[in-house]
Amino acid sequence: MPKAQKNLQNYLILNKFLNSLFGLKNIEDFQKLLKMTQEGLNPNKEYYFTTVLRTLNISKDLRQKLNQYDENIQEYMRNINLKRDPPIRLKYFQYLAVLFTEIYLDNLFNNLNSFLSKFAEFVFECNKKEKKAGVNVYLYPDKQSMRKLVYWAATGSGKTILMHINILQFQKYYKGDFDNFLLITPNEGLSQQHKIELELSNIKNKIFEPRITIERWFGENPVKIIEIYKIKKEVTSQEGKTIPVDAFGNNNIIFVDEGHKGHSTEAQVWKNVRKQLVGNKGFTFEYSATFGEIKAKDDTFNEYASSIIFDYRYRYFYEDGFGKDYEILNLKNPEDYGDEYFTVALLSFYEQIIYYQNNKADIKNFNIENPLMIFVGTFVSGKQGNSDILIIIEFFVKFIKEKETFTGIIGELIAGRCNIYDSEDQSIIRFKFNYLRDFIKSKGFDEKKLYLDICKTLFYAESPSKLKLIELKNADGEIGLKFGSKYFGLINIGNPSSFLKIIEEDTENYIISPKSHFEKSLFYQIEEKDSNINFL
Repeated sequence: MPKAQKNLQNYLILNKFLNSLFGLKNIEDFQKLLKMTQEGLNPNKEYYFTTVLRTLNISKDLRQKLNQYDENIQEYMRNINLKRDPPIRLKYFQYLAVLFTEIYLDNLFNNLNSFLSKFAEFVFECNKKEKKAGVNVYLYPDKQSMRKLVYWAATGSGKTILMHINILQFQKYYKGDFDNFLLITPNEGLSQQHKIELELSNIKNKIFEPRITIERWFGENPVKIIEIYKIKKEVTSQEGKTIPVDAFGNNNIIFVDEGHKGHSTEAQVWKNVRKQLVGNKGFTFEYSATFGEIKAKDDTFNEYASSIIFDYRYRYFYEDGFGKDYEILNLKNPEDYGDEYFTVALLSFYEQIIYYQNNKADIKNFNIENPLMIFVGTFVSGKQGNSDILIIIEFFVKFIKEKETFTGIIGELIAGRCNIYDSEDQSIIRFKFNYLRDFIKSKGFDEKKLYLDICKTLFYAESPSKLKLIELKNADGEIGLKFGSKYFGLINIGNPSSFLKIIEEDTENYIISPKSHFEKSLFYQIEEKDSNINFL
């Protein structure tokens, strides 16, 4: 009989310990308790969540300290919301992550020996109760293992805001010396994104720039943002684009996003860099949505099992009504990926756009933003027809130029007639376009008017025209797409030039404009409320 697989989510002993302080076992217990609890502050200027937690069977000491923890959390949120409109209101799971961190840091810096003793006793009882033995035991904590906190949080659940609160929490509780607060990112794009978010949260920061001397950079601002690949064990050139790890000292407070990722060799190098930055006296905060990828054989398994303080992975996020519903179409025939298939996709996207535009007020409270259509491909360049990107832009051009063809296809689809079937011989549109049909009826659109409105709404195209492709020099890997004066789409790939060579001779359908040296990244404009980008 094969051995049962050892999954990380079953070994989160630190998280289990924090849950136990409230007499609960896991996030599901907290869900039942807090999911329907009102957000924000009650008339007594205390979080409603805190008031509910007081009703649990908790220690006298924790009950008393909940007052101070609540006040601290309010203080952090006042700081973070100072420049925000509307302000952020913590969801119950965000509040819990922050509260767990409050409890942990308070005990780490003010009550370490007693806290360690209680934690070790809890580990002993868990091993005994669950009959853990050998390699399957929960590991006991020590003072060094307490220098790291990790958050397993689904994408979209607020890891960035949690990081900002963690910065403020550590600044409040830690009164000792340190070298730097370092926010370590995988690339420059994310560094810029973090900078914008830190500014919004009223947290001073600085991005490492080669032109600025190291001495000046180290003399500025509490949070310094740098890409992991710019920190080297040894710097062999004088180009100023990298910095030796020794220059930071070994007593840093570091914040790492998706730090466990990367190829095995690369990941080990980065891990060693982070380890040197922290030394024996520094501290690490780490955030990821994908710790489930870590296997029992990995040397980091026990490290993460002992340091993940909060577990709100995608399963719980989805159960709370967040995340994404998906539809996978198992088509009966591979050749069905043609004009009709892509027109179905386009109509579905158009339906989302008009629903969003017509119901902004109603959906505002759900934090739903303008829809974006994303195509993820495997092949960028190669032989004609062997590029996923080329297939998509060929369809865009064809849709804009062949009005009669697509007016006919749209008319058939809206009438409920489709020639594409799934593996169960069911039409792929049998449950689609109900809202779109009501919209068409209210507007008095026929298929011709609908086609023209799709061209105008999705592509900003008033008439048939060639597709313009503009490589953005200041945005690595970006090609902007437009039929008229406004960009409607963006290609984001590693080597734009190799793709543009595929279509450079097709002057009937495409215009390859000279590289733009002045326009900024379109990718980082996507999240702006007034972004024109509909396709990525």
